[in-house]
Order: sequence, then C-alpha cells, then structure tokens
Amino acid sequence: PTVIAEQITLQNAPWGSPPDLATRKRWEAQIGLSPILFGKIEVKRLILVKPDILIEVNESGKLNLEFESPSAPKKGKQKKSPASFKLPPLVLKEVRLDIGLILYKHGKPTETYALKIDSLEASSEGFNSPLVFKLMGSYLDNPLEAAGTLGDSPTLFRPDKPWPLKLSLKSKKTSATLEGSIRDVMGAKGISLTVKANSPSISEIGRLAGVDDLPDVGPVKIDLRVSDSRSDAYKISDIIVALADSDLAGSGEIDLGSARPKFEAELSSKNLDMRPLIKEVPRESESEKPPKKQKKGSSKIFPDDPLSVDSLNIADARIKFQGKRILLFAFALQDISLDLVLEKGRLVVDPIKSSIGGGNMVGRLEVQPQDDGVAMAATAKIENIDTSVVPKEVGISEIIDGKIKLVDIDVSSSGRSVADLMARLSGKTTIVMDE
Repeated sequence: PTVIAEQITLQNAPWGSPPDLATRKRWEAQIGLSPILFGKIEVKRLILVKPDILIEVNESGKLNLEFESPSAPKKGKQKKSPASFKLPPLVLKEVRLDIGLILYKHGKPTETYALKIDSLEASSEGFNSPLVFKLMGSYLDNPLEAAGTLGDSPTLFRPDKPWPLKLSLKSKKTSATLEGSIRDVMGAKGISLTVKANSPSISEIGRLAGVDDLPDVGPVKIDLRVSDSRSDAYKISDIIVALADSDLAGSGEIDLGSARPKFEAELSSKNLDMRPLIKEVPRESESEKPPKKQKKGSSKIFPDDPLSVDSLNIADARIKFQGKRILLFAFALQDISLDLVLEKGRLVVDPIKSSIGGGNMVGRLEVQPQDDGVAMAATAKIENIDTSVVPKEVGISEIIDGKIKLVDIDVSSSGRSVADLMARLSGKTTIVMDE
C-alpha cells in the first residue's frame, strides 16, 4: 500500500516566529506489509516534494522541535500511567526529496542559516544495512554537494552501540570529510569523529561560513579529531593545520555547558608567518613610493576608528603556545612561549618569552574592557639584540648596524581607539645601544 498526502502543514511552537514549523507540497510513502507481522517497519519508498522546515531557538535556548509535556491531571482523576513506547525497527529502502529548504534561526539579533536542497537520494538494502545517500543543493548561496554512508537503522536507536558514519562535503574548490561514530545519536553522546578539510584559500572558507574580507594567504589543510568528554564539552585533538608556509598543531577542549563558553588549548608551531594576515602593511617596494596625500582635515598618524572589544566577552579561554619561529612585518621571533588567559573580558598574556635578533625577551600584556573602550598595560625587557640580524630574518635589507644592549618598556593607556591609546600613553621606554 502507498499513503499519499498533499499540502501538509505542521504547527510551530507558540513562541515561534512563523505559525508553521514545516510545510510539504506532497508526501508519499510505500510500506511493506510482511515486515509488520514481525514488528518491523519497512518503508520501500519515501518521496517528499518541496518540504520547507524551520528550526529555531528562542532567547531562553529552547528548541521549537521540543514538544510540550501534557498538563498534569487534576486531583481525584489521576489516570494510569501509559505503557512506555519503543519505536520498532525501521528501514528506509529508498528516499527521494525534491527542492527542499531547511532554515535555522538562532541568537539575538537573530541569525538565519539556509540550506537549499535541489535533490536528495538515499537507499538501504535492509534492516541491518547502512544507508547510502547523495545530496545536491546550496548553503548560504554557495553550491554544496554531500554524499556518504550512515549506520543501519536499529543501531540508530541503541545508545549502547556506536552508530558509524562517513560523509564527504564539497563546495566550490573546498572539500571536507567526516568519519567516525556516535554512540548515542538521539542523546548526542559518545561522539568520535575525524575531520579532514582542504581549500585553496582561507578566504573561500570564510565566504562559505558567511564571513567576508579574510585575506587570501594560500592553500589550507586541516586535520583534527572531535570527541565529547562530558555533556556539552568537546575535545579537539590531533590538530594539524597547514596554511601556506605556516603550521599549527596541538589539542584543546570546548565547554559549552556553563554560562560562558570556555576554551582551553595547548598549541605549537614550527613556522607561523603573520605578515599575510596583517592588513594594509606596506611591502618594501611600496616604501620607496611617494606617500599618499592625506585627506583634507585628517592629520592623524594613528586611526581613530572605535575599537571593537565585544570579542573579549564572547568566552573564557586559557591557551599555552610554543613556537619555533613567528614572522612579523619588521622582525622575527624565535623560540616563543606564552600563556594567555581570557576571563570575564580581561585578557592577560603572562609571561611572553622569546628571542629576537639573538637577544632574549620577557614581557607581559593586559587588556581590560571599560565603558569608554579599553585599558591596557604592557611591559617588556629585551637584552642584546643584533640589529643587523633582525630585518634580514624577514627579507628586509639592512637598515641599522649595531647592537642594542637593552630595551626596557613599561607603559599603560586607555581609550576608544588606537589614536586614543597613543595619545594617553604613559610610562617609560628605555633603549641602551652601543656606538
């Protein structure tokens, strides 16, 4: 027998933005009769035409897919508790979806993410066989192809047995694979996934995620493993990131269960070139060009654009980093180690240890948000720098010849912009140089 329904509408939660949670132009299901005699449900063919599904989370974090519990019965009229219901084994032998839309709304102000499905085909050979699928569509107006294999249906509803999955995603020239298992799919527990991604540019990854203006610094390769350590806490291990000539490795943990998300990580790098990530930094050839004329009425050396400090309050973080070499615009840092702590908006990097030009550096940085911007304090002590080595490490011709015996910096400031910080800068800077 085949069940056919048209113009189907499912009501949304009372607090939902639109009245409908989902609509379908046509729904068709062909069900096998003989498996029902053995307590199984076999859907031989399932066809969905133009399904539109809305998933949204309100300000209190409630999902519109959560059904309301029935009200408690009045005293004196208590009913017998209904017997528990267990979903019988289910298999989808053939699934087809034509022209669908899935919307996800979250946050304040509300952000909307749209997944458009042009076609979805899936099939399974039996109750204990995996489900193979292929999807064509778009995400944030970027073309998307997805294909993969999902575990069998009986395991999907068994929290004591790992449910395997293997997925591949492709959008433009960016591709990614996910492979592993989830022990309790319905409870989203027991996650163990290996993620691999490749892209010709970090700017393309940014556009796929809805972030613009990321610099194009070359090809990107990412390998990592994701697992859950406890409820709402996830470990990210075996991290290997290759970005052009730069690399990053390590492990971390994200805790989403507390009021403020927490992130802890231990990272390391053999070579980290920060120069492509620094915007509007002149190249050496450009330094020989005549300076551009300033706009009339603008005489500021430092920008007076308001500083954005909202990112300091997004989450708490503790990061330990060790690097062999970091390339900056005018110099390179060698053998770097630092401890970073971000807690309730206050950022402290202490200590910062490194060598520069053959000399040793020890420093500290603190940034604290204020109503009128930020307050900052920095200290640094550098000894025995060979100035002829410093620019050569980043490919700049020799500018100064000599040795700096000591650089001692102890400054603080506050303000709403870089111009404010520089104008209100106070403290001391001491430089001792021979000859």
